[in-house]
Formats: sequence, C-alpha cells, structure tokens
Amino acid sequence: MVPSLPAMSALSVYDDCTQGRRHVDPIFGISKTMAKTYTFQVCQVLCQCYLADVVAMPTPQAAWETIRGGSEDVAGVPNAYGAIDGTLIPIKRFRDYDGWNCRKGFPAFNMQAVVDDNMRFMFVLDSFWE
Repeated sequence: MVPSLPAMSALSVYDDCTQGRRHVDPIFGISKTMAKTYTFQVCQVLCQCYLADVVAMPTPQAAWETIRGGSEDVAGVPNAYGAIDGTLIPIKRFRDYDGWNCRKGFPAFNMQAVVDDNMRFMFVLDSFWE
C-alpha cells in the first residue's frame, strides 16, 4: 500500500525533526527503506515545485543594480552583488562505514549559497542535490 501525500509529508517532517528513520517503523508501520524512499520523494516534489520560486537569480539589469545598492547600504562594500558563504552539514553514517570524510574528519555534505542584500537566496549548491 502506498501512503497518501499527507502521510508521506508527515513522515518526511517527522524524519527530519527526530532521531531519524529508526523510529518510523512503530509509528508509521513502514520499513526504513520505504521511509527513506518517501522522504526523498517529498524532497524532490518540494524542489521541483518551489525551488525556482525561492532560489532565483535576478535577470534584469535594474534588479542587479538594486542588489548592488542594497549590498553597499548593508555591508558598506561598494560594487558587491550579494554575499557568498558555505558550510559543512554533518550527516549520520553507519558505525562500520569506512568512506569519505570532509576535511574536518567527519562525514558531511558541503553547501554553498549566494544571497542578495535582503538575504534571499540567489543560488544554492548542495552536494546532496547532485
């Protein structure tokens, strides 16, 4: 039986807000594999439906100039068209997993983002979305 979209969404939120998929079996009555599959499907739908509305580069030149002026007002740096930053997001691995670790010695996803003067995302690069 395939759960409904609200059930899949609830599973995804529960999975993200708790200790992970090992607790979903008694609550939702599904396996860890299906929990992972449904969580991934919900994330795909969110990305396909909403990512372009939330994360977008401005296209007209006037929008870029507005960002440049706003960035100078906020940070005091002339000719800056936003800000860029990155972070490592730690992830859980199996105890016996022997694989890639980040430069700090733990398994992590690497995320980089560019924001405008109002802290709206213009670009996001996350190794998880590849």
